[in-house]
Amino acid sequence: MHTELIAQVLTVSLFDCGHCAERRPVPGSFKFNAEERKLILKTEYTKVVSVDSIQLANSDTRIRQIINYKRPEDPDEELSNVMLAGFGVETRVQGGNRFVD
Repeated sequence: MHTELIAQVLTVSLFDCGHCAERRPVPGSFKFNAEERKLILKTEYTKVVSVDSIQLANSDTRIRQIINYKRPEDPDEELSNVMLAGFGVETRVQGGNRFVD
């Protein structure tokens, strides 16, 4: 299940050019905390840094939080200027591997 979740998020991250009108796919970096059952995906676009957090509540439900920060000029600067935030609960489609809002 963890591998499936990571594969789904990577697919979205690698091919999503919607943020900030990017002209090319932007790869994200991710880390998975097995103890918390949480995947964090960080993608650095031209003007925005998107942090996508997916918490596995159970085998059929996950809680998703996405925060977009204004990208700081200094890459070592802490992300602090929130431009957009979203939160949702996703449930598995019955009998399938997909999740929907």
